[in-house]
Amino acid sequence: MLSRWFFLAVVGIAFYTYISQSAPSGAVTASITQSCSVAKREAATVTFVWPATQPSAQETWFDLSLTPAFEPGWAQSFGPLPPAQTAYAIDGLPNGATYYYRANTLYPAGWRETAAGSFVASCG
Repeated sequence: MLSRWFFLAVVGIAFYTYISQSAPSGAVTASITQSCSVAKREAATVTFVWPATQPSAQETWFDLSLTPAFEPGWAQSFGPLPPAQTAYAIDGLPNGATYYYRANTLYPAGWRETAAGSFVASCG
């Protein structure tokens, strides 16, 4: 009987961890445009545009991942970007893959998520 409760507790904790990692953070989504890559016809060029940062912003990093948790080995970071920069383009993303993105901005009080969301790469 105890092993059954232990198993249920482990499943519950795993489910809670999965949900809490994939839940939206409250950040707005970026405006996303996609076009066919010049270099590869089966790949998309994706441009992200996020809201402007506040004047006290120090730098911004843009992250792209294959998982919602942005785990090492499954994510790529681009930066530091100037705080006034509000767009970033990535070329050559394979069609049909789901990607997760976020833009994080450093302020004197710490990091704040500027934009976050997900999309499916699609060329054409």
